[in-house]
Amino acid sequence: MNRFKLYGKVWPLLLLLLLLPTQGESAPKVGDRFGAWTFSCKAMGPGKTRCGLIQQVQTRRSGKTILYATLGYAGKGGRLVLMLRTPLNIYLPTGVQVGIDSGPLQSAPLQQCKKKGCVALLKISNTLLEAFYSGTQMRVVFRVILKEGVVAVPVKLMLNGLKNGILALEGSDRKENRIYREKETESLVF
Repeated sequence: MNRFKLYGKVWPLLLLLLLLPTQGESAPKVGDRFGAWTFSCKAMGPGKTRCGLIQQVQTRRSGKTILYATLGYAGKGGRLVLMLRTPLNIYLPTGVQVGIDSGPLQSAPLQQCKKKGCVALLKISNTLLEAFYSGTQMRVVFRVILKEGVVAVPVKLMLNGLKNGILALEGSDRKENRIYREKETESLVF
């Protein structure tokens, strides 16, 4: 009889321990911050969700977004890619370039320009991923056409928190962990 009383007292405690989430198991939630990056998801249809880490840069003067960066997984193989959306008036022949800290710039090929801006994609290699993890800032350079001519626009994105964000993105319980594109109502032309 005493054995049953002991099991009766221990069983609820064991059940409670099994139901408590451990620190490493919790999936990221929309709006969670990872340093300068924000975890975001969008429902794309029944059972389809796209998630990614986002960071945007706005002008000090007007507050308009001049660069919208999204890091997420795309395609059937789930490759990590960086999507950069710039204003419409960029100089297309030079495209968009990306570098980490004072390292060399590499080209992020332009994919298309639509009403909301021009989109460039960069597949993230293991070397670039390591640079993301060890660096402090990402440099994004594009050129715009102004009255004065073609002018370079260097934009800095902070890399703090990115490693933890990518690890959370990899560990999220989303069935489709693909690149996220947020709807915006404002034009990116400045």
